[in-house]
Amino acid sequence: MSSPISEPQSQAKSKIEGTWQAIAKQYTTGWMGPIEVVETTFPHVSSKVDDIRPVVSPSLPMIVYQTRNSPPENMTVAVPYESGGDKYKCRLVATNTLTGPETKLLAEFAQALWFLIDSAILPHPDEGKSFEKKLLEWTGPSLIAI
Repeated sequence: MSSPISEPQSQAKSKIEGTWQAIAKQYTTGWMGPIEVVETTFPHVSSKVDDIRPVVSPSLPMIVYQTRNSPPENMTVAVPYESGGDKYKCRLVATNTLTGPETKLLAEFAQALWFLIDSAILPHPDEGKSFEKKLLEWTGPSLIAI
């Protein structure tokens, strides 16, 4: 039996359910971590997180958005960090220039995921396929597949 969901958790879940299709039109979404693994895979991220490296979340995944091409033409990594008591600050590191609405969409989606992972509404991605399965229940396969 699952525990009741709080209002902030419900709002975060609604953010995911209400915006995933807009993201999936242009991007596939993935996750990885810790930051050292992301930097090894995507070296361009390193210089863009130098100033926040000490406060990058060690427990939350980076959210990776890649354009729907094979291979992807552009990609953005959402990096979670803590600042001023906010555990879900987001640094977007993109290979291209993002528009204001696009920046807001990608950051808010990542922040909703992080909050729901941290509050155990979503399983942690390290727990095998359970995170992916739950996320797909709320969204659709086009969020994570070309």
